[in-house]
Amino acid sequence: MGKWGIEGWEWRFIWRRDLFEWEKELIQVLLQELSLIQMNKDAKDRWVWLQEPHGCYTVRSAYGTQLSRRETADGQFYKAIWSSPVPSKVAGLAWKVALQRLPTIDNLAKRGVTVNLNGQGSCAFCRRHDEDNSHVIFTCSFSYGIWMACYNWLKVQTALPMDCITHFEHHGMWGVGGNRKTKWRVI
Repeated sequence: MGKWGIEGWEWRFIWRRDLFEWEKELIQVLLQELSLIQMNKDAKDRWVWLQEPHGCYTVRSAYGTQLSRRETADGQFYKAIWSSPVPSKVAGLAWKVALQRLPTIDNLAKRGVTVNLNGQGSCAFCRRHDEDNSHVIFTCSFSYGIWMACYNWLKVQTALPMDCITHFEHHGMWGVGGNRKTKWRVI
């Protein structure tokens, strides 16, 4: 990780694999950030979480830190996801969709992962269109059919919004009282 040199602490990172170009840029940013920290050879090491006054890490403060870093007016949206009456795995999926973090072909390509498509469209469901968050969840004919089946089951007629935040807000307008709350938990 590093060692004490003549001029102070010297960082020496050893990686288990070759880094991608975008990772090399992140390392440079990290090194710039680390250069601002003054290390003291005689001081005892200790863990301190700066987001809490008592210095102890909490998931709540980490989550709040992540949300505050996002320059978006959608803070209420993320709060609503986690307080909705759906199972946590569904809330987690909605959160990943909203953040564009699904492991879709386009996201994998951005991270340097190559996927053999055998000459077909990249969508795993329809094999006709490029796979991205919006397509997989909303515009793919397969996904669209599932959404319409769910709406029919709820006895709701609607047009399907094509982005996650609008889609979630669209559902919020219907309320979740009584029998409908039970159905939302199943969906």
